[in-house]
Amino acid sequence: MLLPAVRRLSLAVLLACGCGGASTGAVHITGTGAPIELTPAALTELPPATVAYKGHTYTGVRLRDVLDHAGVAIDQPITAVGLDGFTKELAPAILQRDDAIVAYAVDDGLLRGDEGPLRIVVADEPKLSIKQLVRLTVGAAAGPAAAGTAAR
Repeated sequence: MLLPAVRRLSLAVLLACGCGGASTGAVHITGTGAPIELTPAALTELPPATVAYKGHTYTGVRLRDVLDHAGVAIDQPITAVGLDGFTKELAPAILQRDDAIVAYAVDDGLLRGDEGPLRIVVADEPKLSIKQLVRLTVGAAAGPAAAGTAAR
């Protein structure tokens, strides 16, 4: 019982100090009035969730818990944006799923630089994976990128 708590504390320490080769990038939540910034270390303070995806176990926080923490209702779409500009609209039904998370770790270690420091993972939905997550915008985005057609 103590081991998961120690593992979670270790991840929180690594995320807070920026150790392990990962940057300390945060996700910015916009479209709610004043923008909200959540660091990977701050996310470790929320209830953890794990998702099995492509042979790995990702650890993070359920999307709905992240949005609830930010004071965002999950009754409208959210547009997720990666560092490379890849954009994907996530419908309310996705936001409510237990297996849709903002991941900060994989297989008990930090996400690799090309994945994180934060990543959206939705079990069995590879087209909804957003690597190097930098922004969540409340409401639908306009244009073709909103449908996930930006180059990846």
